[in-house]
Amino acid sequence: MPGRRASSRAGPPEFWMPAAGRVTDVVERTLNQLLAWLSLILLAALVVQVVNRYILGLAWPFLQFLIPFSFVWITMLGSAVAVRHKLHFDVDLISPRLPPRARAVFGAVMSAAVFLGGLLIAWTGVGFAGLGLLKKDSATDIPMIYTYCSILVGGILIALLALERMLVQIQMMGGGGETEAA
Repeated sequence: MPGRRASSRAGPPEFWMPAAGRVTDVVERTLNQLLAWLSLILLAALVVQVVNRYILGLAWPFLQFLIPFSFVWITMLGSAVAVRHKLHFDVDLISPRLPPRARAVFGAVMSAAVFLGGLLIAWTGVGFAGLGLLKKDSATDIPMIYTYCSILVGGILIALLALERMLVQIQMMGGGGETEAA
């Protein structure tokens, strides 16, 4: 497709897949920007925390909230990006031995499992979000919903990006693209 950067993903299986691919491209770009900013915030907060605590003998309560907040959000958002690029944990014992079509089926099944895992994480995140409405950070009195909702958001994003992978694998089952491992 003209104007689109080359990708390791195969082409769309249906007429609506180009739009879905563009949506997930925007989601990924947004996530990468958020991850970069959160990483900088986390690094700066850690440096300030160490300097304040060990050199100046001070502790800033807000940093005690900000550091785990940033870490949890980086973990959940980064996991979603990793799913899109197949950077998640993978035991590669079966798929290399399969013929191309069976490899695509295996990949679709694995992507479906990751999709279901993302939904399970999101479902669990709903409970955590509810708990976050009740709990507050002990140092700052900030509601924990801001940290706990990362589980819900991360699960939704994992499911969304796994669904995209699954659709690409389904396309390859029909012979519509080059085969990649599960």
